[in-house]
Amino acid sequence: MHGALKPGEIFGFFPALALGGPTKLENIKRVKAQPYLDFLAEISELSVMTVDLS
Repeated sequence: MHGALKPGEIFGFFPALALGGPTKLENIKRVKAQPYLDFLAEISELSVMTVDLS
């Protein structure tokens, strides 16, 4: 849907899940990894999770 990631990119939810954003496929965007992870670190404790988008 979004194509292959370039170096330094990740897929992120908008709005971020840490802000209560829904886990919907249409809310995923390609973003620069470092600014996005810095943002998440500012608003919540980091954790790894899996999401079923089926």
